[in-house]
Amino acid sequence: MMLIGRVTDLRLQMSLGCCCTSHDPARLEAIREYLGELFHRLCEDEDMLVRRMALSMLPAIAEDADVQFFASHVVPIFEKALEDKIGLHLEATQALIALLKAKKLSDDVYRHLLPVLYKYAEDSYWQVRFLIANSINDIHNSVNSFILQSSCFSLMLKFSSDAETRVRSAADRWFQGCFNFLATSKYLGDLFHRLCEDEDMLVRRMALSMLPAIAEDADVQFFASHVVPIFEKALEDKIGLHLEATQALIALLKAKKLSDDVYRHLLPVLYKYAEDSYWQVRFLIANSINDIHNSVSSFILQSSCVSLMLKFSSDAETRVRSAADRWFQGCFNFLATSKYLGELFHRLCEDEDMLVRRMALSMLPAIAEDADVQFFASHVVPIFEKALEDKIHNSVSSFILQSSCFSLMLKFSSDAETRVRSAADRWFQGCFNFLATSSEV
Repeated sequence: MMLIGRVTDLRLQMSLGCCCTSHDPARLEAIREYLGELFHRLCEDEDMLVRRMALSMLPAIAEDADVQFFASHVVPIFEKALEDKIGLHLEATQALIALLKAKKLSDDVYRHLLPVLYKYAEDSYWQVRFLIANSINDIHNSVNSFILQSSCFSLMLKFSSDAETRVRSAADRWFQGCFNFLATSKYLGDLFHRLCEDEDMLVRRMALSMLPAIAEDADVQFFASHVVPIFEKALEDKIGLHLEATQALIALLKAKKLSDDVYRHLLPVLYKYAEDSYWQVRFLIANSINDIHNSVSSFILQSSCVSLMLKFSSDAETRVRSAADRWFQGCFNFLATSKYLGELFHRLCEDEDMLVRRMALSMLPAIAEDADVQFFASHVVPIFEKALEDKIHNSVSSFILQSSCFSLMLKFSSDAETRVRSAADRWFQGCFNFLATSSEV
């Protein structure tokens, strides 16, 4: 008798569903409330068969319901089903998927259903996760809701690192199938912004790792509006994300398709990463500069590589300095023959960082030693003249400055001021060995 009563309840439920064409608001509200209570009762019935049948019918009943019905009845029913046996988990998952594919649902309804979907996506039974992963493509293609589609992407990022091979494979197939959609999607920037700020670090990491491939063909506006803010935000994250973001930034800088306008947006970000408090981040950049330098032909990027390595050559961390030293040794021939060498040193010697200016000046003698007269007239002389306007520098070791020092001290040795003559005398006493062999004596 109890089973007959349950079946009667189900038939009554179906009849009420057919009556929903009534235009009486009060009657409609009463029907919905009754249906909600009825399904609550059926989905908690002691007979698993009844619970299963009620869940399987829920999508058809709820499709035309309002937001309140979903909040009060549908969501609690699905959440309750997760506490049931594995058989009901699968039944409830199928019902949830069928409901998400309904074209009539509003974004407000999806906002109630998505937290439920995320709970199911974390179910301990891999069969449930696989069922969702294998159905995401149908859900994604069935609706045009930005909220739902972007959530599908976020879920598949999670599934792509699932412990179960079959779940990961389903995610991989989905990404391969929808890459073209992602590349042309109008909401791609907003999507990556959301993913890179997801509360789950795994999602943030995977989104960052995918960003270079997505952004490579993007325009300058996309970089300014989305890529740069995403990389800057990542610096506020945990050290693991610093490294992930650095790898993504390096991969992007090595892209051959980027314009100088894009590099102008990315370089300030690179400089921020180069000053990160974690030496691992600085080392990762220093160790990758050679690949970046050799991958592109942009003067702006290549000269910035030199500037960065000058900074790294005096880094507090030994491993960072060593990476810089190896780079300078390996690219000296390039520097010596580069057409833009003079302009490069002009820029470095006017860098806002005094350390960069100092190091550039210290390298200039070795670079300029074999240069022609034109190079000296156009670059070396103006650089030294410009340096006179700068702050007082420590002495630098170069044959040019050493001989100039000697000539100057000869002048100072007959200066009208006693203190100047005394300073010159002390200098001559200290460098007697140099004077003894100098032709200027």
